[in-house]
Amino acid sequence: MIPLILESENEEKTSQYLKDNQLDKTLVYELNRQDSLKIEDVRDLIHLLSLASIKDRTLLIRNADNLTVPAQNALLKTLEEQKSKDQVILSLRTKYSLLETILSRCNVVSLLGKQTEEVSDPAS
Repeated sequence: MIPLILESENEEKTSQYLKDNQLDKTLVYELNRQDSLKIEDVRDLIHLLSLASIKDRTLLIRNADNLTVPAQNALLKTLEEQKSKDQVILSLRTKYSLLETILSRCNVVSLLGKQTEEVSDPAS
């Protein structure tokens, strides 16, 4: 699956999107930190994902705008080598806090404002 970026001003909209699209049912691991997300956090997350035994797995990183640049670079390799049935979701306030190389590999869904709007699709 193509990684997904959810751009939202609050976590309630993100949670509702996950529920509406049944992505919450396959959630394997959720990283939610208010402070910096460091490279060690991403490496731990990648390791935990590799240990999960279920086929359809969803990995959610909330507050992804707190990812440091080294953490984003570590995540980039996972996005590039992601298994077809795994879903990686980055939840954040603004997509502009991510490296362009990550943005180019993800679908961006803006939950800002009243309606959910598909913003971009790297496959097109």
